[in-house]
Amino acid sequence: ILSREPTDGPYGLRLRESASTGRLSAEKELELFLQDRREHVETLIQPALEGGEIVILDRYYFSTMAYQGERGFDPAEIRRVNEEFAPRPDLLLLLDLSLDTALERIGVRDGEGNEFERRESLQRCRDIFHSIEDDFLRAIDAERKVEEIQTSIMAAVEPLLASSRPQGLPESPTPPLPLLLEIDLPGAGAISWTHDSPLFEDIDHASGPGIPETKPPLQERG
Repeated sequence: ILSREPTDGPYGLRLRESASTGRLSAEKELELFLQDRREHVETLIQPALEGGEIVILDRYYFSTMAYQGERGFDPAEIRRVNEEFAPRPDLLLLLDLSLDTALERIGVRDGEGNEFERRESLQRCRDIFHSIEDDFLRAIDAERKVEEIQTSIMAAVEPLLASSRPQGLPESPTPPLPLLLEIDLPGAGAISWTHDSPLFEDIDHASGPGIPETKPPLQERG
């Protein structure tokens, strides 16, 4: 199951629209992220995990820790509140790259861009991401070519998939245990993912509110 946050639900759409219409107050933005994620967990993530599915998310509550932490909230408190209702991921992939590269890929020059893409803000977000020390986090060097990044991602994902397969069934396309994978990028979305990437082969895809039917190709933007 592939999904993303903010979702395309009512709370998520308000957040997405604010990127072009003007950023909301810090308090309102955090409130909407929590409402959007709670609905996401209740309607998609938790039911999918209980059904033994693999769930892959483009951003999750660690992004909220970074982007709302940058606006003055305590990242640790944001995490505590989210983990009262949102399951922890089995794997967190942090696609790490320099701010110069990130801003170049998304077409931002001289530190300009929308209010989510200011250089100083992104640096603070990056610092928060780098403060995460959980053993399920894997930092991936995203400065490299797409194919090299893909290889590193698969090296992190494959052991987790293999460990969830029953002995004697190495070719089973779907692990019998639920898995929750999160992908985060401190550089404001400079890399995106496609449903036909090797990472997502043999994984069911969902569509509907909050779940994009297709994703743009895995490529460098700009």
